[in-house]
Amino acid sequence: MSFGGHVLDMVNRMKANDALRKSRRAKNQRIREKLSDSYEHHGYHPFKDKIVEREELERIKTKIRAELKIEQRNNLIRVVFLTILFSIGLYFIGIFLWQRFRELVDIF
Repeated sequence: MSFGGHVLDMVNRMKANDALRKSRRAKNQRIREKLSDSYEHHGYHPFKDKIVEREELERIKTKIRAELKIEQRNNLIRVVFLTILFSIGLYFIGIFLWQRFRELVDIF
């Protein structure tokens, strides 16, 4: 294939990718319209006409914040535990490899 063939192939691939991108946009737009239509036409929305007093709203917010804080703490504990476990594993692998290396050096 000559240089012109490579360029033509590149242009064709760019056109095909552009067509795929446009078709995905159209598909996503249709899905968004259907979802928004279902909320608008059927009158269903999970938070429609929901009135919450200030005290109850503050209580909900503090509860959510507390749950998030607990979740973040648990995630931190998991990360630290896995890091320590990984470090111990690397340590023992390093010791094993060092012993094998020393055995090989002693042979020569």
